[in-house]
Amino acid sequence: GRIYKGKLYSFLRHGFGEMNWPNDDIYIGQWLYDKMNGNGQFFNASQNVTLLGTFINDKYIYLLP
Repeated sequence: GRIYKGKLYSFLRHGFGEMNWPNDDIYIGQWLYDKMNGNGQFFNASQNVTLLGTFINDKYIYLLP
Protein backbone atom coordinates (compact mmCIF):
# COMPACT_ATOMS: atom_id res chain seq x y z
CA GLY A 1 0.00 0.00 0.00
CA ARG A 2 0.82 3.64 0.29
CA ILE A 3 3.39 4.84 2.78
CA TYR A 4 3.20 8.35 4.27
CA LYS A 5 5.91 9.95 6.40
CA GLY A 6 5.20 13.37 7.79
CA LYS A 7 2.96 15.63 9.81
CA LEU A 8 -0.65 14.78 10.68
CA TYR A 9 -3.58 16.77 12.00
CA SER A 10 -6.62 14.82 13.23
CA PHE A 11 -5.34 11.74 11.35
CA LEU A 12 -5.10 13.72 8.08
CA ARG A 13 -1.89 14.48 6.18
CA HIS A 14 -1.26 18.11 7.07
CA GLY A 15 2.01 20.06 6.88
CA PHE A 16 5.19 18.76 5.28
CA GLY A 17 5.29 15.10 4.31
CA GLU A 18 6.23 12.43 1.80
CA MET A 19 3.86 9.92 0.17
CA ASN A 20 5.07 6.81 -1.66
CA TRP A 21 2.59 4.81 -3.78
CA PRO A 22 2.92 1.12 -4.74
CA ASN A 23 3.47 2.13 -8.40
CA ASP A 24 6.61 4.06 -7.29
CA ASP A 25 5.02 7.53 -7.63
CA ILE A 26 6.32 9.90 -4.93
CA TYR A 27 5.12 13.26 -3.63
CA ILE A 28 7.27 15.35 -1.27
CA GLY A 29 5.86 18.64 -0.10
CA GLN A 30 3.07 20.44 1.67
CA TRP A 31 -0.27 18.87 2.58
CA LEU A 32 -3.47 20.58 3.69
CA TYR A 33 -6.24 18.43 5.19
CA ASP A 34 -5.13 15.26 3.35
CA LYS A 35 -4.56 16.88 -0.07
CA MET A 36 -1.39 18.00 -1.84
CA ASN A 37 -1.49 21.78 -1.30
CA GLY A 38 1.37 24.24 -1.55
CA ASN A 39 4.91 23.77 -2.84
CA GLY A 40 5.94 20.25 -3.66
CA GLN A 41 7.53 17.77 -6.00
CA PHE A 42 5.68 14.86 -7.62
CA PHE A 43 7.50 12.08 -9.45
CA ASN A 44 5.34 10.09 -11.89
CA ALA A 45 7.17 6.77 -12.23
CA SER A 46 5.25 5.43 -15.26
CA GLN A 47 6.05 8.53 -17.34
CA ASN A 48 9.45 9.21 -15.69
CA VAL A 49 8.39 12.85 -15.16
CA THR A 50 8.95 15.12 -12.14
CA LEU A 51 6.59 18.04 -11.50
CA LEU A 52 8.06 20.75 -9.28
CA GLY A 53 5.87 23.64 -8.24
CA THR A 54 2.56 24.47 -6.61
CA PHE A 55 -0.25 22.02 -6.00
CA ILE A 56 -3.85 22.87 -5.04
CA ASN A 57 -6.34 20.16 -4.02
CA ASP A 58 -4.12 17.36 -5.38
CA LYS A 59 -3.67 19.10 -8.76
CA TYR A 60 -0.43 20.49 -10.21
CA ILE A 61 -0.86 24.23 -10.85
CA TYR A 62 2.45 25.73 -11.97
CA LEU A 63 6.22 25.51 -11.99
CA LEU A 64 8.21 27.25 -9.29
CA PRO A 65 10.12 30.29 -10.61
